[in-house]
Amino acid sequence: VRTADYQSDDDDDDDDDDYGTVRGIMKPDITFFGEKLPDQFDEALLQDREQVNLLLVMGSSLKVAPVSDIMGHLPHTVPQIVINKTPILHFTFDVQLLGDADDIVAYLAKRCGWELQHERIPGGSTASVEFESLAPAPVDRPPSITASIRQPAENGMGEPKLVEQDLNVPAHWHVFPSAIVTAKDLLVANGKTSMRLAVDSSDEDDESELSEGESVADDGLSSEDPAGGSDTSDRLAQDIGKATV
Repeated sequence: VRTADYQSDDDDDDDDDDYGTVRGIMKPDITFFGEKLPDQFDEALLQDREQVNLLLVMGSSLKVAPVSDIMGHLPHTVPQIVINKTPILHFTFDVQLLGDADDIVAYLAKRCGWELQHERIPGGSTASVEFESLAPAPVDRPPSITASIRQPAENGMGEPKLVEQDLNVPAHWHVFPSAIVTAKDLLVANGKTSMRLAVDSSDEDDESELSEGESVADDGLSSEDPAGGSDTSDRLAQDIGKATV
């Protein structure tokens, strides 16, 4: 940081030495990418792992350690739920709630009987009539995706052939209309390809890839009862109940 008293415009450039200089480091009170977290993180993790009874992850790719390692440090008896725009494929969660976090949190609050007030909620509250009629809910029976999957030729002879297969959304994924779920996600989830192959393959080489922005849960699909009384809502409640027992 350099500070200086104002000098006349007539000063020559050679007079820079007349400026008073204070040197130091300016750093915001955050942890930068690649920087070690404070010791308090490890200490809190050791203490909390013996007391936590539910892990809820919201809006994270879970690709940066050590935060991404938290799931592995917890006892297997602790249920784990993720709320995300896109599926998490490299960790096994008990329940994945896929879509905009704002929509899902408001939906869960309504299902739990809590009134949540916020300007971004239709009507300003989960108890409003507007929210009752407009609130997003999980898609009832998300459609499968038909993907062309390369299979090697028999006996290693000849050209690989493309075989069409239906890829289903896993039962523990609850897909809201705002979610983005691609064929590549379902290839991994259905065990048709490994996570590494799915990440390394290019869009040009992947015959099963959906067009950009296309989603399993598109605007034309919705649950039967947006207010939260459909079979989909009941299944979501059962899945979360099983995970948290």
